[in-house]
Amino acid sequence: MTTDLKEGKRQKSQGGGGKDKRSNGAPTTPSGRRQSITATTLQKLEIREKHIEITKWGIGRGAFGDVHLAKWNGVDVAVKQLTQISEER
Repeated sequence: MTTDLKEGKRQKSQGGGGKDKRSNGAPTTPSGRRQSITATTLQKLEIREKHIEITKWGIGRGAFGDVHLAKWNGVDVAVKQLTQISEER
C-alpha cells in the first residue's frame, strides 16, 4: 500500500505494468519494479554543483569518499565526494 499525501488516504498499489505511484509515474515491469532509465532521462536527473550548498563538511568518511551535509532546493541532503583511487601496476 502507498499513502497519497495530498489526499491523506491509503491506496492499494497496482502492479503489472503501467504507471505506479511508488515509482513517481515511471513505467514499471509486471513485477512492479521500475524499468531502466534512458541516458536522456539520466541527464535530466543530474544535480549540478551550483545547486548544492555544503552546510557541514566531513560528517562521514568511507572507502570511496567523504560525506558532507548540504542543502539542495531547501532540503537537507547528504553529498558523497568521491576520492580518486590510483591504479596499481
